[in-house]
Amino acid sequence: VFPAQLMRMFRANMTKPLSIGEVAERMGMSESSLAHKCKAMLGISSARAFLKARLERAVTLLRTTSMLAKEIAPMVGFDDPYVFSRAFKRLYGVSPDHYRKQPSIVTSP
Repeated sequence: VFPAQLMRMFRANMTKPLSIGEVAERMGMSESSLAHKCKAMLGISSARAFLKARLERAVTLLRTTSMLAKEIAPMVGFDDPYVFSRAFKRLYGVSPDHYRKQPSIVTSP
């Protein structure tokens, strides 16, 4: 239940800057409880989980639309397209533009 609830909340707030404190409050727990629960159930921090959810949404948009990476960036919570591209490359090993050309090269991290 917790992972699904957390992902629903992330999806609902994809474009907004959301602090870990706000996430914890909306989940009805303390920041430390959220951190422990995320680590135990997801194997990653809550911040990393939110970043991963945003970038997974970006992958979907790259696959299903013809929008440019700079158009997708704000839709997944990045004000700066360069920061979005760097985060995408860190997670998936390729830039968003390169991914679009060869989507089969990206696997879920």
